[in-house]
Amino acid sequence: MAAELTRLRMLIGGKAVDAVSGRTFESQNPYTRRSWAVVPDGSPEDVDAAVAAARSALDGDWGRLTGFARAVLLRRLGEDGWVEEHMLSLLTPVAVDLRFVLAVLKINSNLERIGDIAEGIAKYILTADKPFNPELLNKTETLTMYDEAINMLEDTLSAFENEDMSLARSIFQKDEFLDRINMNATRATCEYVEAHPGDAYPALINLSVIRRLERVGDQSKNIAEETIFYVEAKVLKHGEA
Repeated sequence: MAAELTRLRMLIGGKAVDAVSGRTFESQNPYTRRSWAVVPDGSPEDVDAAVAAARSALDGDWGRLTGFARAVLLRRLGEDGWVEEHMLSLLTPVAVDLRFVLAVLKINSNLERIGDIAEGIAKYILTADKPFNPELLNKTETLTMYDEAINMLEDTLSAFENEDMSLARSIFQKDEFLDRINMNATRATCEYVEAHPGDAYPALINLSVIRRLERVGDQSKNIAEETIFYVEAKVLKHGEA
């Protein structure tokens, strides 16, 4: 006799509900290709209800909070284990679903840190008293590093969305490229300042930007590792394949 499938509901407005139509469908485990749960077959009416609930929340206490205050509450949910506990007790996910949730929680943290790094770079640039000399940017490979950091972040998104493990693993090599530029940056900056003593301040700002771009690479590598954990159930330690 086949095991009874888990029956799940949608969460709208803080309540577990069925689809407005009452229709359902069987969800399959992507690895075994076997049905494991019966889930609501959502329709435009369900989407409208979810959007209305979200709008109601935004018009209420949640909408009156600052972005910083919201971030504090979301971090607290993750730190207290609320999400993991309720996902397990209410939705009883299979392993791949649980890995997805855990990976997304960590990836959100990585993305938030990248945002902080970007803010730091912007603040450094605003303190510059004159445009950066192209010779400085070329000698330290700053623009090359910037372009590669952006490409890495875009590739991590594509790898996660498409479950492309080859692309995810390519991030590790790209991070080593950023590491090389970062390691050479101090020597290149010193050589430039010796030749251009009047540009010492912008040269130091540029060096600080390079240090932060290297951290963007580290965060992108962490996202790639979480993607591999989610798809392949492998826990990687800083780039080992």
